[in-house]
Amino acid sequence: MLGVVIGDNVVIREGTILGNNVHIGNNCVLGSDGYEVAKIFGSSKIVPHTGFCILKDNVEILNNCCVCKGLFRGYDTIIEENVKIDNIVQIAHAVKIGKNTEIGAGAVISGNTIIGENVWIGPNVTLSNKIKVGNNAFVSLGAVVIDNINDGERVAGNFAYDTKKFMKEFKMKKSEE
Repeated sequence: MLGVVIGDNVVIREGTILGNNVHIGNNCVLGSDGYEVAKIFGSSKIVPHTGFCILKDNVEILNNCCVCKGLFRGYDTIIEENVKIDNIVQIAHAVKIGKNTEIGAGAVISGNTIIGENVWIGPNVTLSNKIKVGNNAFVSLGAVVIDNINDGERVAGNFAYDTKKFMKEFKMKKSEE
């Protein structure tokens, strides 16, 4: 763990593994339990998580972010090399984020989501659970993604779909006003 920088009021929970040159901003929580609810004796309970939260080399996370650990070992949360994460981002359990990906402020990445390499996720994007985002994809700001995104695809909107189609329909609506 060479060159690791940890900001003020950071909580690093059991099962968190940091690579070299990882930078964590103020007030972040790494390795927290995620949101998995089960009925136990008729009452809803949040299930304790036993997986890992792994941040590889050169990951940078700004302030007020939460990165959950995996629900079980083998279903770990893994953030690969050179990932950059802006402020106030929620990353749920068992998420995998590929190398060189950038995630904008306020993004919410739900559990078991797999994000490829060199992906741009804009501010306030929401990715539903079990989504797969291909390599070199671009998710425009505020998009709500409920389906997989292919390699190189650009999506926008709520619910997210092809950016060119979205912009064409948006321009048509504006010209009708």
